[in-house]
Parts: sequence; C-alpha cells; structure tokens
Amino acid sequence: EATDRALIRTMLPPLAAMLGALPLVLATGPGSELRRPLGITIIGGLLVSQILTLYNHLMSIAPSPIVALNRAVAVAEVDGPHAALTLVDALELDRYYLFHAIRADLLRRLGRNTEAALAYAAAIAKSDKAAERKFLQSSRSGIDVAS
Repeated sequence: EATDRALIRTMLPPLAAMLGALPLVLATGPGSELRRPLGITIIGGLLVSQILTLYNHLMSIAPSPIVALNRAVAVAEVDGPHAALTLVDALELDRYYLFHAIRADLLRRLGRNTEAALAYAAAIAKSDKAAERKFLQSSRSGIDVAS
C-alpha cells in the first residue's frame, strides 16, 4: 500500500503538467498552429515517461521477461533505441515473435538494416497469425538492406 501511494505521488505532478498543456493542444485562433504542436510534444513526452514509470513499478512487483520486453519499448521512446536494444538483447525470449519484431524495429531505428531484416524474418517465421505476418513482411520490405 505504501508503494502504491508513492507511485501515485510520483505520477501526479506529470499528470498535472499534461492537463496544464491541454489548452495548448486545444488552442484556436491566431498562433494556435504554433501552440498545438508544442502541447502535443509536452503531453506525449510526459505520457511516455509515465508509461515507463508504470513499467518500472510493474517490474518491481511482478517481474517477467514479457514485462521487461514491454518496458524496453518505453525505454526506446525515453532513452533511445540503443538503450532499449541493450535491454532486449539481454532477454531470453527467442521463441516469442514480438521479441524479434521489437528487436527488428530497434535495429532499423539504429540504421542496422541487415540485422533488422534478419530479425523481421525471425518474427515472421515465429508468428502464427496471417495479419501479423503481413504487417511484419511489409515492415521488412521497407528496409534498405544495402545500409
């Protein structure tokens, strides 16, 4: 219970800041085209950091490789793809197609396209759903493997 209260105290200031930035997003009139992107950026950045905070909390109370993988996705948005890839590569989830899909996306974002294409191929091979395979194939086909 004390941990829950601490989590709430940690999350309230950023949530208040997000609410405070909401008028920028909803702005109309002269100058609103400049304020709106600023508000979206503020809210988006705070939201992603809050998601990471929640995954950190979840890891402290119910750690698992899947939670760690999802946390790595949030880390990619907060600290960048290199930090996230380090976390992902430490996981032993080779049989899980999303492990390979996430790894492929991080490698693509780092410009490591040949490795990304191989990771997409692994994800495609491990997925048992046609729609997922189609999406992954589309993502893989958009990679310039010469890079």
